[in-house]
Amino acid sequence: MSSVLGRRLLALTFLVVLGLLVVWARSVGHPDGARPLAPVGMGHVVVTELPPDAVRTINLILAGGPFPHPEDGSTYDNGDLLLPRADAGYYRGYTVLVQGAPDDERQRIVRGRDGDLYYTDDGGKTFEAILGAPGP
Repeated sequence: MSSVLGRRLLALTFLVVLGLLVVWARSVGHPDGARPLAPVGMGHVVVTELPPDAVRTINLILAGGPFPHPEDGSTYDNGDLLLPRADAGYYRGYTVLVQGAPDDERQRIVRGRDGDLYYTDDGGKTFEAILGAPGP
């Protein structure tokens, strides 16, 4: 009886350790470097500190839509390299609808293929990495 209990305890311990390793690996990015690293000096914002319209946009992204703007989900090219370097097509852009905001102050959420999220409230002149958003 004790050998069966010992094997079950060993199996349970193995599963717990494996689960912890998976959580840790997701928190530090991909070991092969597939997830880009944020540029040095890039700011960050916690999702709970974002304006409600931006949070609604993130929820739409995670739900797969429907999106209110016809260009939502299109490739964001990162031509100014304000976001971490990544392969072409890695980023998708989404407009945060804010009544009365001029285009040069348009808020956007940009999402990377691996689920990384970035926020701009100045039409893409600066970005902040979004922390604490639910995963993909």
